[in-house]
Amino acid sequence: MKRRVLSLIIMLALCLNLCPVWVLAAGEETGGGLCPHHPAHTDGCGYVPPTAGQECAHIHDSGCYTAETDCTHGHTAECYPDSDGDSEGSGPVLCTHVCTEDSGCVIQTLSCPHEHDGTCGYVPEDPGAACTFVCRLCPIEDLIAKLPSSVSAGSSEQIEAQLSEIYALYDGLTPDEQEQIDLSPCISLLDQMEGMGAEVLSDGSDDDPVRTLDSDLTLSEPYVISKHCIFNTAGYTLFGTVQVTGTGVLDLRGNVVSKTGAGVKVQPGGSLRITEPDTVVKGLECALNIASGADVQLSAGTYSIWKGSSPALQVEGNDFAALLADGCAYFDAGGSLILPADVATATTVTIGLCTDHSGKVCTHTAGTPTHTWACPYCGTGEEEPCTFTFDADGNGTCAPCGNTLTIDVDETDLTNLVYDGTIKPEDVKITVALTDGSNQELKKGTDYKVEYVPRTDAGEITVTVTGLTFRGTFTKTYPVSQDRPVLEWDTTVKPVPVEVDYDGEAVEKEIDLPPVKINIQSDKDDLQGDLRYSYKKTGDSVYTGGLPKDAGTYDVIVSLPEMPNFEAAESAPIKLTIRKISPIVT
Repeated sequence: MKRRVLSLIIMLALCLNLCPVWVLAAGEETGGGLCPHHPAHTDGCGYVPPTAGQECAHIHDSGCYTAETDCTHGHTAECYPDSDGDSEGSGPVLCTHVCTEDSGCVIQTLSCPHEHDGTCGYVPEDPGAACTFVCRLCPIEDLIAKLPSSVSAGSSEQIEAQLSEIYALYDGLTPDEQEQIDLSPCISLLDQMEGMGAEVLSDGSDDDPVRTLDSDLTLSEPYVISKHCIFNTAGYTLFGTVQVTGTGVLDLRGNVVSKTGAGVKVQPGGSLRITEPDTVVKGLECALNIASGADVQLSAGTYSIWKGSSPALQVEGNDFAALLADGCAYFDAGGSLILPADVATATTVTIGLCTDHSGKVCTHTAGTPTHTWACPYCGTGEEEPCTFTFDADGNGTCAPCGNTLTIDVDETDLTNLVYDGTIKPEDVKITVALTDGSNQELKKGTDYKVEYVPRTDAGEITVTVTGLTFRGTFTKTYPVSQDRPVLEWDTTVKPVPVEVDYDGEAVEKEIDLPPVKINIQSDKDDLQGDLRYSYKKTGDSVYTGGLPKDAGTYDVIVSLPEMPNFEAAESAPIKLTIRKISPIVT
């Protein structure tokens, strides 16, 4: 018998040797990551199988080695001639040693110049890439598999902790992933726990309507509110359904979690108020189920479902905006605003104050520089001034509502202004009117103000129109140009060309030349002291400052340099001749 058993063991061992080794190491070679939810590698998981390399087929030859000589021979007496005992006097001339490979003096060192190419067949080994898929379902299924089939008084706390861990992981899954998880073992245990911990709650007396929990509480039957009740879970959780009847008024402050139905049901005529931000309502079917005719006002709280894709809030007629308290709006799990119409498909919503009113819709009030805005998320709205952006011509547009107006500056008061020593401008005529079809003219000092600084000197005048009953500022700059003097020789006093005798001194402008008339618009400026004279010999191209003294014929001009209120000016040239004189003999 022992021999037969031994023969079977040997046969089994031989059969196992026939199995390929990779079958036993499939998990390792595929990089791991395979599970019932990821049965095969995909492009998304990043797995690349390893590939074996191939050795180089190159065979070393004589060209692959380098000979290096390191003589190992030690001279003996036979290597030296007989020289009176002085064996080293003439060197080892009788030494017959020859360095060879056989003598061990010549060593062949491998120094192969071969580089891998297509002929040697070398292929390096590729380790591949490991699978990066991380299954989020298997850990939950493993926890569910470890649950007991029933609950006892001694195991209820441990099972509740296990269920809390399972549902916490479950909440982090996507709807598609949640559909793959079988929660029936969890629901069975929850039903057993609710049956064990059933308690009848009172909704309070007329004198004291407050109901407060001092620990977590699990109910097998709905908690019915038939009169006014302030229900505060005080940081604990009611596991069950709260039902508000047609005569009930519930002020809920705390946590209600139902793992079998709706979290809170409000029947026709019933009232529900939730104002505490930390309130959490969660249900298997929905968080809130609001019937037609119920009075519900929500300003806070988070509402969600356990499983599936059904909405967290179920309202008769889908009028979700009617549930919100003034100034409040719906937010998704990431904190982004949700339109009331989109709450019909949201599995998790939070309610809180709407502060930024993003996406508000503005409606212009005809004949006025105002509009009314309304927030599509919370329904809040109020009137506010239009904000106009102006182009260079004074045409303003309010981007939110499309209202338009025009600022018309009387250009005759501000264009072609030239310095003349007077104040410019003394007044500017400005008209501001709506162009929304009403052509309503706005009033200076009431609807807008005008600011500008008159000036006497040349420069710029900036006119600023700022709204008082609207927002926006229009600014336009107008130049006050420099005067352009005209210089003329007064030939009525001294005719031209001018001729004088050489006297060794420079020509005198007051005596020898005609006076210069300076034509400007201002009667308050005397520019005679700023005149500059220049001359050049007739035929030359460059003028020299001053007046000549040597005999000859010259072109003379007079000029004014540029000044803050005046442009530079230059006269036409006149001819000046300085005649030579006869020498005086003494």
